[in-house]
Amino acid sequence: MNACGVGFRRRSAKRFARAAALLLTGASAGVLANPCPPFPTQPPPPYALLTGSVTVTTDSIAAGPQNTCGISGGSLTVAGTLTNNGMLLITPGGGSFGVLHGGVFANVGGASFTAVAGSISNDGTITNSASFEPTAPLTNTGSINNLTGGLFIEVGAMTSSGSISNDADFRITQATGFSASLDNSGAVSNSASGTFSIINGALLTNSGVIDSAGTFHNTGSVTNALAGSMTSSGTFVNGSPTGVPSSVFANAGALLNTGAGASFSNSSGSTLSNTGTLRNDGGASLMNFGTLSDSGGTLTNTGSGSTLTNGGALQILANGEIDNLGGATLNNEANFNIVSGTLNNGGTLNNDTLGSINNSGALSNAGGTINNNGRATISNKGTLENGSDTAPTVGGTIDNHGTLDNSGQFYNRAGATLTNESDGVFTNQAAGTFSNSAGATFDQSGSLVNDGLITNAGTITISGAITGSGVYSQTGGLTKLMGGSIEQSAINVSGGSLLGAGTLTGPVTLSGGTLGAGDPQVMKINGSLNVTGGNLLVQIAGRGAGQFDVLNIVGGAAAFHGGSITFQFLPGFVPVTGDSFLGFLTADGGITGMNTLSYTLLGLAQPPSFQVVADGIGLDLILAPVPEPATLALMVAGLATVLAARRSRTRYAAK
Repeated sequence: MNACGVGFRRRSAKRFARAAALLLTGASAGVLANPCPPFPTQPPPPYALLTGSVTVTTDSIAAGPQNTCGISGGSLTVAGTLTNNGMLLITPGGGSFGVLHGGVFANVGGASFTAVAGSISNDGTITNSASFEPTAPLTNTGSINNLTGGLFIEVGAMTSSGSISNDADFRITQATGFSASLDNSGAVSNSASGTFSIINGALLTNSGVIDSAGTFHNTGSVTNALAGSMTSSGTFVNGSPTGVPSSVFANAGALLNTGAGASFSNSSGSTLSNTGTLRNDGGASLMNFGTLSDSGGTLTNTGSGSTLTNGGALQILANGEIDNLGGATLNNEANFNIVSGTLNNGGTLNNDTLGSINNSGALSNAGGTINNNGRATISNKGTLENGSDTAPTVGGTIDNHGTLDNSGQFYNRAGATLTNESDGVFTNQAAGTFSNSAGATFDQSGSLVNDGLITNAGTITISGAITGSGVYSQTGGLTKLMGGSIEQSAINVSGGSLLGAGTLTGPVTLSGGTLGAGDPQVMKINGSLNVTGGNLLVQIAGRGAGQFDVLNIVGGAAAFHGGSITFQFLPGFVPVTGDSFLGFLTADGGITGMNTLSYTLLGLAQPPSFQVVADGIGLDLILAPVPEPATLALMVAGLATVLAARRSRTRYAAK
């Protein structure tokens, strides 16, 4: 019996007397063919060397550092069960270690397995609860189980089409002189207690399935190929918090970060690129502090409590798509560039602090909320759609406390609400178009500079200012001045109503719809008024000053080429014969074309006869004593008189 526990002739046993005390025991005694070869003439290494070929059925290596077996040019094949309690290694002399289908190699206790050369293959089962640290290439077509207490470190190239499960510490790590990698086309499972690491520039290529419920850390390079699927329900960190070394994660397959406790972090200096499907759901957290780019792929943030936070560079390229859906939150605190692609927001998008969203593609906020806060900026050079053109009940909300800049197409759709708060700045550049659709609401309380085109068919309330060299076009719905102002190169009313107390600066054209103060109030026009159609509304709640609408045109003329004036008497006021309402319209530059107008009285059960008197720069309404037939609308033709010379405001022209 030699030091290996196998019977040999006495001569051989004597030659092994110098060997370390390697004990191979068990039912395969006599099957281990020459496991402990004679030492060469040179002094032996401090372990027994295997230079031949050995096939194991059932054996074990005893515990203790003295029980060390080195494979040097030979091969050790496990066809049954081999349990290592000691030390097993492949020396620089090379050789091979293999586990056949149905075979089991258990590396347990205080044991260690190392391989600095040669090759390792597994078509059976390797279980490790000790130290398994090869630098040699490893091919796995079976199963590798790194159990509690196990340390599995691969410094060489590992290829796996089988299964890998980790409950402890599993590392693919780069070292000087070696190229560490894992090419997985099988299945990798990292349990909640496991840590799976790609370290120091090592490579992971996945075309199989990786499921991590524990910690997954990459400071190398990860490629999730087109056929690959990666799911993280634990903690995934791409890169180092210090940014050194930089790391790359490229996803062309399916990457899922899921669950309330799941966290995926792309560190500063690192890159996460998606050309496949990246999904963050179920209350998970996806954080970017490096570069996260979606190029032709789809990134979906969905589910109650799910968050996507950008503190680095987030970009959509090559017609990629990011969907922030209901219940989820996208927080942008740095640079978010939509270069070519689409951002669909149906959840909450917070553009915070010094956040910047630059859109040259398409930004759709259908059913979602966009909060542009503090000194944050949204710049649109593409298409920005608030709400949905195809689903008007969906709506959308944009609340701007920062800077909103548009030089593209900006649509506020039916059911949607846009608010430019008192501390907000909204700039519509010369190339920009802002369209407030029918059924949409825009509350303008801050600063709006329009050098392009604003079109309103919905509801716009203005308590702030609209300035600039652009055009304001009222085509439908309501523009309501709430003490605010509009200053444009042209203000056109062709439909709907432009009403309220405030100031219009620029040439105002009324071709359809309604223009007036209403409520009653005073509207001021700094410029001119040109009427080719539509209706001037004068609401009357009393005969005293401030009780009926006044339209003052300062510095310009009022020219009528058609249209009408409607006098609406409000409930609670009953006028009497002889009542006059002086100066309901004044124009510094004169009034022309009064003979082209028609007039209507509303709100009186028995409308009296009336006169509209002009003195060249002002219009008065006078109720005449001649009774007329009861009618809700009385058209008075020829009662408006244009006087060539100004008269005293205390004298009236009777008809």
